[in-house]
Amino acid sequence: MTFTRMLLPRTLVLLAAACGAAACGAAEDDPDNASEGSGTTTASSVTGVTGLSATAAVDDSSGGPSTTVSTSVSSTDPTADGTAEGTSDDTADDTTGGGTLSPGCGNQAAATGESMRSMMIQGVDRTFIVDAPAAIDPDAPLALVFVFHGNGGTGQGIQSMGLQNVPGAQDQAVFVFPDGLQYMDFGVGWNGTCGEYDMEFFDQMRATLADEYCLDPGRIFAAGFSWGGDMCESLACCRGDVVRAIAPASGPEFYPFDCLDTERPAVRMTYATNDAYPPEMFAQTLEFYRTEHGCSDTQVPVEPAPCITFEGCAEPLVSCEYEGLGHAWPADWADQTWAFFSQF
Repeated sequence: MTFTRMLLPRTLVLLAAACGAAACGAAEDDPDNASEGSGTTTASSVTGVTGLSATAAVDDSSGGPSTTVSTSVSSTDPTADGTAEGTSDDTADDTTGGGTLSPGCGNQAAATGESMRSMMIQGVDRTFIVDAPAAIDPDAPLALVFVFHGNGGTGQGIQSMGLQNVPGAQDQAVFVFPDGLQYMDFGVGWNGTCGEYDMEFFDQMRATLADEYCLDPGRIFAAGFSWGGDMCESLACCRGDVVRAIAPASGPEFYPFDCLDTERPAVRMTYATNDAYPPEMFAQTLEFYRTEHGCSDTQVPVEPAPCITFEGCAEPLVSCEYEGLGHAWPADWADQTWAFFSQF
């Protein structure tokens, strides 16, 4: 398949921000999210033509984790396929998106509740929050859900998207909220290139948690806001045979020339007519998935409005473009995203 897209460096995306203080939660030059530091949640109500109230796109530094756990993972040299050396063959086989349950099945010592974890990736200490069910049946397979923050955010802050708080969700999944790193001069975020350190970070988190928890490799999901949504797009490119579905909110940026020739996950994307990213990027990203999934160009409205899908898709593909929402996620994002993931 031949696919051409307009490439916009993040510098241009940041300078072309379409959202102001009301939509983003603060008068920042960077549209991804407002800076942290106050220790409180900043939110604003944005009402567009649809009348939908939007949660402001702001990371929240409140509500810290209760436990700190340091993992034993240490890696300095990823292999050609992006999986770090030192990962056992059994673990790799059990967590590649196939039908075999993870090695953690039967582990009576799996940590419950919320904990802060850390691991060394290419000589750098990487941190992430794990939010597991309060009570765990060690033989009952769980979903694994990654949620990635926007520019300048943290794993702790992006918990405010609320996916883990949807009724029933925490009983059925282990949620992971990673912390990004400074990326060049663009801020704290993600390096979505297939062979780079953040893809290795994802691989190692997945493998480590598969050793601890009973995970269903067919239910690995990724969600995120803005730059975190971009990281979801990167996983669709680089780990499409691992991630079953993604739900990026206001995050369309990825580069198809870097995509591996592999499967593509199901997609549910939300964005706005006046988003911080140019509308062409969302249109091109949607067209990429429509083509990859073999969809026709016939659009079909789905609930909730204004969402659409396409006829004939090999995998579910849902696009929700909100009028006047700004650079934010819609108020029902968590409920709708969990419902989307739960179909798998």
